[in-house]
Amino acid sequence: MGLRVRMFEARVLASLALAAIGCGDEGVAAPSEDSAVADAGSADAAPPDDAGDAPSDAAVLVPLPTRGAGQHCVLHGTPSDALPRVELERAEGARFERAVQVLARLSEPDALYVVEQGGQLARFEPDAEAPARQVLLDMSSVLVGEGASLLGAAFHPDYDDNGLIFVHYVSGTPLRSVVASFRVDAATGQAPLISERRVLAVTHPGEGRNGGALLFDGDGMLLVALGDGGDAALGTTRDPLLGSILRLAVTADDVPGYAIPPDNPFASPDEPGERPPEVLAYGFADPSACHIDPAEGQLWCVDRGRLYSELNAVQRGRDHGWPAVENVICVATQELCLDNGTETPPLGYLHVEGLCGAIGAVPMVAPSELEGSVIYADACTGAIRGLGVRGEHDRKRSAIGGTGSAIGALGRDASGALVLIDGEGALLRARVSQDELPGTFPERLSETGCFTGPELRDPAPDLVPFDVRSPLWSDGTHKRRYMVLPAGARIATSDDGPWEFPTGAIMVKEFALPFDDLDPSSVRPIETRFMVRRAGGWEFHSFRWNDERTDAVRVQDDVKVDFEVMRGGHPYTQRYLYPSSETCPVCHSSSPGRVLGPRTEQLNFEVPYEGGAQNQLEALAALALFDNVPGEQASLELDALPRLPDPRDQTLPLEPRVRSYLQANCAHCHQPGGYSSPDLVMDLRFSRTLAETNICDREPQFFNDAPKLIAPGDPEGSALLVRMLATDIDRMPPVATSEVDPLGAVLLTRWIQQLTECPLVP
Repeated sequence: MGLRVRMFEARVLASLALAAIGCGDEGVAAPSEDSAVADAGSADAAPPDDAGDAPSDAAVLVPLPTRGAGQHCVLHGTPSDALPRVELERAEGARFERAVQVLARLSEPDALYVVEQGGQLARFEPDAEAPARQVLLDMSSVLVGEGASLLGAAFHPDYDDNGLIFVHYVSGTPLRSVVASFRVDAATGQAPLISERRVLAVTHPGEGRNGGALLFDGDGMLLVALGDGGDAALGTTRDPLLGSILRLAVTADDVPGYAIPPDNPFASPDEPGERPPEVLAYGFADPSACHIDPAEGQLWCVDRGRLYSELNAVQRGRDHGWPAVENVICVATQELCLDNGTETPPLGYLHVEGLCGAIGAVPMVAPSELEGSVIYADACTGAIRGLGVRGEHDRKRSAIGGTGSAIGALGRDASGALVLIDGEGALLRARVSQDELPGTFPERLSETGCFTGPELRDPAPDLVPFDVRSPLWSDGTHKRRYMVLPAGARIATSDDGPWEFPTGAIMVKEFALPFDDLDPSSVRPIETRFMVRRAGGWEFHSFRWNDERTDAVRVQDDVKVDFEVMRGGHPYTQRYLYPSSETCPVCHSSSPGRVLGPRTEQLNFEVPYEGGAQNQLEALAALALFDNVPGEQASLELDALPRLPDPRDQTLPLEPRVRSYLQANCAHCHQPGGYSSPDLVMDLRFSRTLAETNICDREPQFFNDAPKLIAPGDPEGSALLVRMLATDIDRMPPVATSEVDPLGAVLLTRWIQQLTECPLVP
């Protein structure tokens, strides 16, 4: 064993305050696993009051409830610091195919217009006695080539007089972005194809990321959002207009082309601009939707990149980052990039499995309860969210509703209210829910009905307790875990994957801190955290216990608290993070299914209930919690189902224990569709072989703090371990933990030491 490894191992033990390393003729001894387990807080000793991450043979779960006893634990309403929720009303009548835009005209308050990707622009009156679609323009016959589509439309400001519609489409081989006008015939109410007049055509050197937004600003100038042409276009010579928002002067005459507005930021006649004079702003990947705030005149655009969708407040003449920066990540190095001169977008929305990216960027003026917010949605899940940008909603960010399925387009009707087209092509109109206005959500744990009795220690009858085989490290806290399902609702389980919980389900986790690790009676609750399944997805709430431990109050923002504790008989200051509702999704949104703990492989073991030991899957199935039983058989085949080994069980081989630990602590982000780079997917799921994890002898994707992700025989050269031991911005996991896990550090160190070579990739 080399000197560098010896020094690193000494640092591991010193940082964990473990026993000194014994050095003999055979080199450095492996770290003491007994001491690591004992020092891991929740790793081995059962805390009082059943509040633990302890092995299940040392803890007793509360009695299983009887299904149908009524729901006591209820978390309805909207927090005071959130945006108002909306209810969605589906309009009867016409349906739209692959809608990409919905827009309105002030002079037609009863009508909406929908752009379909296949080439049609249709008019629709949702409140008519017999609502039907009227096609104004049909370009389907002229869209040619793979990827050809209609992307956007805009009515000329004087449309009532001149009948001009401007459209943005891609067509041809190679694809070209084309902006053109068509004139609607007053007699037929349709725009003949022969009336087309080209404004602009730009050839794409690659495929994908076409942009598409098209609209007129308050000065009557046409704004055109062009994508960068896709990954293949980034390394090639390409048109300098790509990846930009253009601002063009167009006429109402049947004259092709455009003029340059003299007040464009790069149109100065005195000196050549760094960008073409058509450009209003640049540095965009795929600006697919843009809207102007009617109250402020601010242009908002959704820009969809490779890993993130950005919600951008577009600024004249500004570089908005792409392709050098995506949200807060430097693309070349995949590292945090906060000081390179590029302004961080107001919001970055991560693309992970099941989340297609954001659409919308719709500033709201009506209803008045939403004024001052910008609305966006996930194209796949249908989750509708809002970002407060001014007024009483400034800096608020929250879910406001959802469809539970795909969404094609978001927009405003003539009154300014939110409308959308769902994945089935139906028009939905949003109305603020008067029953769930801000301030109607419980602010204290005692108001939720989830716990009763002295000091709220007794779970309500509808809380179903559960435990996990491989717990997530949470700075040595002990945990009690519960789930709540609405009457008659069930969970869709999976053999090897996430469980899907029904709308109305609640996940509850209590965190208790040992204030003196030598005194079991010192363990006291400090936080109770909730996940609530809404129609648009999961939302998160954290409650901070008061010093008297009599109640807990909901936190609105991230709160860091220093607790004065005793560790090994010595005073120690332990910092603890109470995460806000916007911090929790950093981990949960990256996890397919969004729920981390309840999975078949995590619950497939025997636990001691008050009435006796029983396998958890059998116990939950007996409560009729599953709409299918895990496995292919009609009854539970427990031995045939996946099962994680206990990382704390020293009688088991080392590698499966390490892989189980990585599954619980890392795999919710590091798997296909998670945070890993698209170029190299690190897959830390237990079900994958070591070769399939893409970590052995592979270079890191983020933060080059070690030469390899796992370097056989070299712990110091292994980024997975280095980042686990970090206590600064490089730390993994990156949020809600500041203490190094002794057990995890020792397990990984010993495992890496014992690795002699990497397995061959199959």
